[in-house]
Amino acid sequence: MTAIRLEVQLDLDADSAWEVIGDFAAGPARMAPGFVAKSLRDKDSPDLREVTFTNGLVVRERLVTRDDERRRIDYGVIGGTVTPEHDDAALQVFPDGERSRLVWTRDVRPAELADQFRAAMEEGIQVIARTLRAQPSS
Repeated sequence: MTAIRLEVQLDLDADSAWEVIGDFAAGPARMAPGFVAKSLRDKDSPDLREVTFTNGLVVRERLVTRDDERRRIDYGVIGGTVTPEHDDAALQVFPDGERSRLVWTRDVRPAELADQFRAAMEEGIQVIARTLRAQPSS
């Protein structure tokens, strides 16, 4: 198993960032337009979503936990174009003065998928930071 950890400073307060990042159903498309083409919650199971990326990759993800107090959402890829044996990911927003910090972690197996996941996360976190920079704070 390979652990990945990325962090970025966000130019808006933690509550405003969490309002977008904590949205399991539509959050990916809201926080990373141009990187994510669409994100749809499963109509029969509210803890499942399908995320389609602009490069054609499609992943099916399961929500594990969503904690508003800690501003943390845990989820994992369970199917789609790429299907890891194990995937445990989390996005967490921390206050940092009038700004905030986003930490994105992932444990993925097999290790051969780590480079692909890391590359997507590195691109995605930069898109998230640019997108949220344009969001008004609450």
